[in-house]
Amino acid sequence: MESAESTCPFLSSEAVSRPLDLNELVIKNPPATYFVRMASDSMVEAGIHAGDILVVDRSLPATAGKLVVAISHEEFELRYASRDEQIQVWGVVTYVIHKC
Repeated sequence: MESAESTCPFLSSEAVSRPLDLNELVIKNPPATYFVRMASDSMVEAGIHAGDILVVDRSLPATAGKLVVAISHEEFELRYASRDEQIQVWGVVTYVIHKC
């Protein structure tokens, strides 16, 4: 039986040994940043599944094409902002944390 060695040529030793602070990486404006858990598979075509965690920044502008948390009929919904329609934007999604 042959043995195979697994290597990661794209990782440097510095990248592996240096501490990684997820808060520093994903939160740019702490007072305006919220974590929201996705409740459904309604955005699975965008790679977002039920249980995924959305990092939402309420201080960012909702420009066309940005993924946003909007308020519709007194409920939150995830959608892409459009310049053609007026929606009440709660915040802009900056990261999606997805369990493999």
